[in-house]
Amino acid sequence: METASIKTWADRWKVTGKRLAEIRREEFQRADVTAIFLSLTDASEAALIAYPPKPTSGLLEMQNIFRKLAKK
Repeated sequence: METASIKTWADRWKVTGKRLAEIRREEFQRADVTAIFLSLTDASEAALIAYPPKPTSGLLEMQNIFRKLAKK
């Protein structure tokens, strides 16, 4: 690619990047935060039903493993 065409390409992307940032900002401003929150809540509840949390965090088991490794 020639230097002139590289500069033209870079200049176009500078303008395009600014316009894309404006579009992104506008989309965020128009976003329905309540609907997004509710859909994420539904998704997290579905995940909890499909994969319920274990009764323990596993911390005690991990401490036992570390204790055994420390004795070696």
